[in-house]
Amino acid sequence: MELEQVLYQESPMWSALRDFWRLYRKNRLAVWGLAVIAIMVIAAIFAPYLTPYHPEKPDFTALRKPPFWMPGGSLAHPLGTDHLGRDMLTRIIHGGRISLTVGLVVIFFATSVGTILGLISGYYGGRIDAVIQRIVDTLLSFPYLILATALVAVLGPGLQNMLVALAYKEWIYPCRVVRSEVLAAKNKEYVEAAKAAGAGDLHIMFREILPNVFGSVIVVATLRVAWVILMEASLSFLGLGVEPPAPAWGTIISEGRRFINTQWWISTFPGIAVLLTALGINLIGEGLRDALDPRMR
Repeated sequence: MELEQVLYQESPMWSALRDFWRLYRKNRLAVWGLAVIAIMVIAAIFAPYLTPYHPEKPDFTALRKPPFWMPGGSLAHPLGTDHLGRDMLTRIIHGGRISLTVGLVVIFFATSVGTILGLISGYYGGRIDAVIQRIVDTLLSFPYLILATALVAVLGPGLQNMLVALAYKEWIYPCRVVRSEVLAAKNKEYVEAAKAAGAGDLHIMFREILPNVFGSVIVVATLRVAWVILMEASLSFLGLGVEPPAPAWGTIISEGRRFINTQWWISTFPGIAVLLTALGINLIGEGLRDALDPRMR
């Protein structure tokens, strides 16, 4: 009997995941957003195997082919081709790899730095807090796109420089959220108990406080991914991000604007991809907030 109880006993992690999913799926739009992003992630991972075309090589035998439902279109190019004969579906799928990679990489590093600085700022307070918050206030005074554009203009266009330009300011958002959570948590009983037990500052910050504010970090990081993807598309559109012929969504939209009156699909479909990605990620963020924040239950 005891053996059966051990075998069938549910692990704490599985129980927590089940409870999380139960709360998350109550938000139907969040489930829809998760499905959209899951499809995009799978397409991005297996992009080389999903279409037979190269995303950058021109095909002068298939210039400006319309989508398959229009006269002159075909299922060989379901979303048509661009002004160089490149398959639009292929370029959009590969563009998703760029946008999702930029969003995840920038948010990973920015959230890591912002979380650490937020913990330090909120826990120690005083001059340390004042210095960190003055830096945050200074960066907040600059419009995001203008600051990123200025940094890319100095560093030069390209994927790596764009990552630096986007992460340069992005850390302030998790920093502010974590600081406010730490200020509310550092005087609670479990923190006082850890201090009384002789725990050091690092132990208290990373083992006691951080797990209790991690839900807020996940929510803000998820929501910021959508914003970073929009900024990446904007910089690429302006010619300051990923350089042609790489199929970044912003670059494709920029290239297609010359043909918007006649070959509208060149700019429209990557624009829809940006919209769906940002919308899907924001819906996921809302669902995470509902599931992880006890005040929203």
